[in-house]
Amino acid sequence: MSESETPLTGIPKVNPLAVIKLLLPHLPNLVLKTGSHLLSFSPQAQYWDLKTTLTVAFIKSAIAQPFAPGRAPPTVEKAQADTLKPTKVEDDTWCAEVSYSPGEGFNGEDVIRAAIIALGAAGDEEAILKVSAEGLSGEWISSRSTPRPADEAARSPEETYAALAADTQEKDSAILYLHGGAYYLCDPHTHRPSAVKLSRQAKTRAFVVRYRLSPQSPFPGPLLDALISYLYLLYPPPGAMHAPIAAEKIVFSGDSAGGGLSLALLQLLIHFSRTGTGKVHWYGQDVAVPLPGGVALISAWCDVPRSFGEMSGYTAGSENSCEVYDYLPLPQQTATIVYADSPAWNAEIRKQRGGTQFYAPDRLMTHPLVSPLLAESWVGGRGEMVPVWMSVGDECLRDQNLYLAHRLHTAGIKLRLEIYTAMPHVFQAMLGHLKVADMSWASMGKFVRHATGAQDAGDGYWKRERIHPKTLDVTEVPESELKVGGFEFEQVKEMLAAATRRCNELADGGGGKVKDVPGGAKAAVTMAKI
Repeated sequence: MSESETPLTGIPKVNPLAVIKLLLPHLPNLVLKTGSHLLSFSPQAQYWDLKTTLTVAFIKSAIAQPFAPGRAPPTVEKAQADTLKPTKVEDDTWCAEVSYSPGEGFNGEDVIRAAIIALGAAGDEEAILKVSAEGLSGEWISSRSTPRPADEAARSPEETYAALAADTQEKDSAILYLHGGAYYLCDPHTHRPSAVKLSRQAKTRAFVVRYRLSPQSPFPGPLLDALISYLYLLYPPPGAMHAPIAAEKIVFSGDSAGGGLSLALLQLLIHFSRTGTGKVHWYGQDVAVPLPGGVALISAWCDVPRSFGEMSGYTAGSENSCEVYDYLPLPQQTATIVYADSPAWNAEIRKQRGGTQFYAPDRLMTHPLVSPLLAESWVGGRGEMVPVWMSVGDECLRDQNLYLAHRLHTAGIKLRLEIYTAMPHVFQAMLGHLKVADMSWASMGKFVRHATGAQDAGDGYWKRERIHPKTLDVTEVPESELKVGGFEFEQVKEMLAAATRRCNELADGGGGKVKDVPGGAKAAVTMAKI
């Protein structure tokens, strides 16, 4: 993120009066945080500088402000619109807009529906919403090494892409980037700074997908869009600007919900591989959908109900214990958020979909294509294993990421896990002024180059490491730390189910409490069945 952008959305600088108007509601909290930091009263002071303290405080306050007591709640459309405003392309960035579609006869909807049923929705077929394929758009992004010409705005997307490709070092590889935003917010515009930083470190181009957002296009809509985008890279239709890209030269990547969607897409392809299904009709022929070269994840949201905390009764989990370092609202807070009635979301729509989440109905919350933490296998039908790079802070989503790392490690997947002490959710994008953010982007870029065959990662690469944000000291993380709470797989599945029930209770105004789980695995199963 450049200094000309706000930390929340990447919107260009505005005039001073607008800045004052923006900051005024948050001023008391920012003053309090400044004093606490300078006097070293806060637990973050030993890890954060003042700019980090104020940035995180502002983001947290800005997220909560629209739902403050006494304020009229916004519609979903209004909340979305604030993150969908076009932004200026920075001078260090190549950006070529592109539109594409799956073509006539595309059967991706049917293929995905069959996979959803096979992977755990048998008997719940009516809960799978029908989402048809539509035309999509996205951005080709790369880091530029040449000055921006004065006439660039007048150039066609094809001319811009040709210049982008010529300025890219690794010309036969690409990153398929799926942005975060809880599946209902944000756009390639908001994540362009992240994509260009990753592109610069990976020395290749990134294709940032404008997948359709929930609740207008809920699950499996984003997954369908991600599949179409992958096929577009593999098998470009007539008129596409790029040449075909081999699967082993593509890395899936994403932050937060985009990380979860990357994992869901990988899980879908693993299902195709294990079952021999998944031939997709694409521009007049049936094509295979092979596994990618790798997956790189930033603070992946792989447990949609956010069960490692109070919502499931496991109060020792990061959803509670890491709140002090994060700006994300707690899941018990988001469960009670009310949006104004609108065409996208109202009581009738919620009733029809059978749940409180924008993304998917309650009956599918534990499905591995919704919450990939619960995937049964990460190995393809011929023993293929896709390498994974993961980063997470001491944030609310930390424990679900650690447990995912445990699952991957147990399966024998090549895994590099980096835990950043006291860092908030997707800190790499929000706190770009920190050296530790640069360190993380560099590590991620190195993984992309390794996964696509451009660079050997070297001996001792597949490690689990914890990084201190100020000293940058690195310590190895024991395997035992990954199996959060000592829980077994079935117990975690029960925790997700319990968290889903609790979310619905809170949304309905229920006052019942989930019993506390002191950490014992047996207690977790008992609690989840109540």
